Amino acid sequence: MDEQRTVSHIGTVVRVENGEAVVRFLRTSACKSCGACLTAGESEMEVRVGDTLGVQPGDRVTVELSRKSMLTAAALCYLLPLAGLLIGVVLGSRINEWWAFGLGLGLCVLTLPVLRFADRRAKASGRFVPKLVSVVPNET
Repeated sequence: MDEQRTVSHIGTVVRVENGEAVVRFLRTSACKSCGACLTAGESEMEVRVGDTLGVQPGDRVTVELSRKSMLTAAALCYLLPLAGLLIGVVLGSRINEWWAFGLGLGLCVLTLPVLRFADRRAKASGRFVPKLVSVVPNET
């Protein structure tokens, strides 16, 4: 893929199970708030990717994710709950401040099942899934 359109990380395969490789990376500043990967300690993160290359534990690999997919996912995760909160506050403020608080919080919470559904659909389509691109040769 084009370098401008993808985000690449080099990591180490820690285990392979059920056709998926678990790859551990050093956490970068861009990764701190994304949440796409599991945290594995204070400075590391892990991600599951389909093992399309037949990797083994200890292999260093390159994993890529579309920049557009990453930004779309982040926007959905942050903006949808915020929109629910703001819509609830505006609608509730027509009644009183307690309604604004309750309706804002309620609509914000109601966006979570929507996000969960969108996450399942995205995983099924493979759109937001990182891809194993290559095995990095050892520097010996």
